Amino acid sequence: MVYTAKLDAQGNFDSRTPVEAFWRKFNIDGSKQPLNFIERMMAYGIRLDPRRTDQPITFSIAALPSAS
Repeated sequence: MVYTAKLDAQGNFDSRTPVEAFWRKFNIDGSKQPLNFIERMMAYGIRLDPRRTDQPITFSIAALPSAS
């Protein structure tokens, strides 16, 4: 799993998608593979927290809550 910051031309976080999650197949050919729907929604995807001007970008991993 790789999580990368996405920046605009001015070097600021991309306002639409500031963080990208994807698989990097280092052990095969180094290719970049997108997450499938289940991975994105229930395991490794990104959930952005609401952002206000001049506040840091915060996010969480879209993991299922623990069963405890």
